[in-house]
Amino acid sequence: MIGVVQTIKYEGEDFNSEAKRQNKMLEELNEDFDETTENMIRVDNKMKELIKKASQCKLWTVLIIEFVILLVLIILGF
Repeated sequence: MIGVVQTIKYEGEDFNSEAKRQNKMLEELNEDFDETTENMIRVDNKMKELIKKASQCKLWTVLIIEFVILLVLIILGF
């Protein structure tokens, strides 16, 4: 009977230490996840800025080309 009680005690201690170890691992995973989420948000915001700038650049390029074509047509027309 004493042997069974000690076995249960050791199993309980093992279970407790394993639970603590896994909780620590989960906390570390949660911290890594939070950090990754913050990085993803930062990268997403930078991508949005880049897309806006690229769109503006394309718009200005098209406007300048149209202006040059208009000038050429006006010069050739006179």
